[in-house]
Amino acid sequence: MTKQEEYDTLSESLDFFEMKVKMSEDEFDLLLRECQIYNYKILADKIDDLEGEGVLTEDDEEKAEKLKAYLKGVDIPNKEDLIVAVNITYRGLKGLYLKQLKTIAELKKFTEAEKFNSEVKITLHNEFLDPFQEVTEQIMDARRRMKNKMLEMIEK
Repeated sequence: MTKQEEYDTLSESLDFFEMKVKMSEDEFDLLLRECQIYNYKILADKIDDLEGEGVLTEDDEEKAEKLKAYLKGVDIPNKEDLIVAVNITYRGLKGLYLKQLKTIAELKKFTEAEKFNSEVKITLHNEFLDPFQEVTEQIMDARRRMKNKMLEMIEK
């Protein structure tokens, strides 16, 4: 394999992982929505418990009716299934972030080693790769915190 082919393979790998990360992030965002729906259902159940006690204002009752109307026809996720889905999806997403970070590190190393090689056309320079790595690490940490918040939402 030539140096150019090696570079192209790394670059294509980064593109591939970037695409896979985006798809997995979208799936994770859908799970966040599922967690919100699950919480709406818990809230609706608690409101039902309070309705007979006379502690709800007219405004509360209006909002409760809107919430119940919203939940009609919506599939309410199962708590245990939701916990499993959040954990599995997060693990997959984290694995993709780690592969993306590894590929960035390999590209940086390759770019540094071959920067004076006129036979290799380098299109991704460290001026791009350094911030890309930093942002990926920040997003990975934010997604970890989001996963923890999602699990807290479900467990309440």
